[in-house]
Amino acid sequence: MTQKTQEALHDAQTKALRHGHTEVDGEHLLLALLELPEGLIPRLLEQTGADPEGRGRAGRLDDRRRRRQRGAERHLLPAARALTPGLTA
Repeated sequence: MTQKTQEALHDAQTKALRHGHTEVDGEHLLLALLELPEGLIPRLLEQTGADPEGRGRAGRLDDRRRRRQRGAERHLLPAARALTPGLTA
């Protein structure tokens, strides 16, 4: 796994925790990839002329959907867990 991939997965987990979400999912990963300095996704979006303001709106997480319930465990997606055995869920 590349260093950038590890960074993105770590950032996705951090974002989930910060927003009180019980799972790390595609939204967290997308936001992490959008914000990854010198990452592939921001470069591709820039090359396609994507609206930076639109990217910001796309990067906001819907906090109403997945508020952590008291005592709920946090989970990585199974694919992320398989790729990152060193990350704690």
